Amino acid sequence: MARRKREYERGSRKVESKRKDLVPGAIADIKDLDLKDKPVAVFGLGDSAGYGDNFCDAIEEIHDAFSSAGAKMIGYVPTEEYQFEASKAVRDGKFLGLPLDANNEDDLTEERVKAWTAQLVAEGMKA
Repeated sequence: MARRKREYERGSRKVESKRKDLVPGAIADIKDLDLKDKPVAVFGLGDSAGYGDNFCDAIEEIHDAFSSAGAKMIGYVPTEEYQFEASKAVRDGKFLGLPLDANNEDDLTEERVKAWTAQLVAEGMKA
């Protein structure tokens, strides 16, 4: 188990270094769009056990970029059903989108996605 964890951490550092190169440009591109009143929802993947102190933080960054472009942000999810320490993606007791944890809560993913997509339709996203 310890070896698997080391390999995972090594891999995530590699992904993180790529993220630092790609994300600022993508975020700037999103902020330049005119999305006035268009419904937008965000989801993210994370590891609530291994990275519970920053679980799905990127949801916040992406959410705020779309919001600054004028999008009508929808799809907020209560935090009660999640086990994590902290996340920048939480405001007023809700995630700013749908967090998914395939590492620790894979058995909940399908149900969460189905409920969230129904929520999005109810909040104005076209099916």
